[in-house]
Amino acid sequence: MQNANDLEITRNQPVFSDAASDGPYSAAAITSWLISEIEELLSIEPGQLAVDKPLLNYGLSSMTGMILSGNIEERLGIRLDPSVAWEYPTIESLAVYLAGEVKSQHLSVSI
Repeated sequence: MQNANDLEITRNQPVFSDAASDGPYSAAAITSWLISEIEELLSIEPGQLAVDKPLLNYGLSSMTGMILSGNIEERLGIRLDPSVAWEYPTIESLAVYLAGEVKSQHLSVSI
């Protein structure tokens, strides 16, 4: 089980990976940002979130899920269905989905 203590978290750090010059978003960078964002949103002490546990276990409600969805859209510059936190219920699954969605939506804009 991986938790927030295993990842470096910086709220204002860009979510871009340095792996390529076009700056693709990485699932690891998104995971790090999501942990920080969810800890703040749900008032959870740092290091208490496990990336493989459902967010419902930590008290995610329909209202906080919609707020999270909006925050993700703003941070990553993509459009999401407000129910994304229920479709991808763990930080791990959500981050992988978001990394793919960012790539897909950004590529479709540039074509």
